[in-house]
This record gives sequence, C-alpha cells and structure tokens, in this order.
Amino acid sequence: MTSQYTVKGIISAERPCECCGNKNLEKNVVLEDKETGSLMYVGTTCAGYLVRGQKTAKNGKLIELEAKAQDYIAKWTGIHGTSPDVLNKIANGVRVHFCPCWVIDGQIKTESAFARTPNRQTARP
Repeated sequence: MTSQYTVKGIISAERPCECCGNKNLEKNVVLEDKETGSLMYVGTTCAGYLVRGQKTAKNGKLIELEAKAQDYIAKWTGIHGTSPDVLNKIANGVRVHFCPCWVIDGQIKTESAFARTPNRQTARP
C-alpha cells in the first residue's frame, strides 16, 4: 500500500504534533492526506513514521530534507515558472541539496509521492 500522506513543506513549530501530541518541537512538517486533502502538522519523527512506516530518527531526517525540498520547489517555481527547462534545473538543485526527485507531467515529485509503507490499521504509533 502506498503512503496515505505527501510531504508538503516545513514550518517553525507553531503547534503540537497532531500524531503524538508532543509540544516540545523545533519545527512542524506539513503533510497532506492523499484521500481527503486535509493538512496535518507533525514533528519530524512522526512524519517519518506516517510517510515511511517506521518511527526512527533517520526517517525523520529524510522527511525533513524532503520537506525543505518542497519549500525550495515552491520558491523557485514561483519565481521562474514551470517550463520544462526550468523544472529540470530546479529538480537538479533538489537532487544535489535535498533528496531524489523526478519531473513528471509538469511537476516535480519527491519520494513521498511514491513511498511505500506497511499495511496498518491506524496512523498513530
């Protein structure tokens, strides 16, 4: 089964983690539920669990990089547009600085668009 969530970006910790309730966060990862389109604000470790299926520091760091990549993509496509040449240049920057990505159907897609997670009944650890 594919992950139910897509990484949308990262912001300063304005609210507690919506997964575990932790209030002592440095930043919130913004996840979008692929089924409902609603946004969820979680810490990096919980984001690693929700997107990659395991609650580990490594997965949290990978998701944090992907969230930063999403912010980078939004910034540069906002400035330079979305022509194929521009998207390829932005995607190269993402690959060098953040995480793997692909240009598909006029969009830059990062790993969470394709992530696999184990089948589980609930989103909470």
